[in-house]
Amino acid sequence: MTSLVIGAPGPAGELAAALRAAGVDASVDEDRPDEPQSGEIAALAAELLRLEASLSERQPAAVVLVDAGDRALAAALVATKLLIPVAVVGVDGAEGQNEDLLAQLGDRKLSADPAEIAAWIEALPRLR
Repeated sequence: MTSLVIGAPGPAGELAAALRAAGVDASVDEDRPDEPQSGEIAALAAELLRLEASLSERQPAAVVLVDAGDRALAAALVATKLLIPVAVVGVDGAEGQNEDLLAQLGDRKLSADPAEIAAWIEALPRLR
């Protein structure tokens, strides 16, 4: 089962490595927009479009979010639209409204324990 980890590069890379060690085919979404967008809404819209193309192409079994930033919010929206399960990991205490939205959009709120995340991914129904 494949998973795509989205979040700040350091924590996302560490979690992806730990998931690979636990037997999950995990990769980090490292794509960044080429041009900075003028304004927060334009940047979010560009990220939604980029992530939809990326997730449609990769078709991961799950998306794992490691922070509550705008990229994570965009990923949760796109993954939900594409019927890809979403786990929200380690965002307790994050400030801002994204944490509340991610709690509603995510399928599961998990700890950063790779074994717990791997067990959740393994238990997902296989529709493909």
